[in-house]
Amino acid sequence: MAGWVTAVVVALLVIFQPGRAHVTEEQERRRLDIVRTPAEGAPFGVDLDACIAYLPGEEERPDGKD
Repeated sequence: MAGWVTAVVVALLVIFQPGRAHVTEEQERRRLDIVRTPAEGAPFGVDLDACIAYLPGEEERPDGKD
């Protein structure tokens, strides 16, 4: 019984609030953006947002040379 009631409510919302679908899609997109996690590991390169440049130290160099 609850299934058809939900379908009727959704149909009425679509008729009387056509922009609601867009709002729902945008909320879902933002929710998915928040869930994304950054890459793991030590940073390497330049972080323009934090004004920081990362340079590898001697123990971090893959070839071990100066």
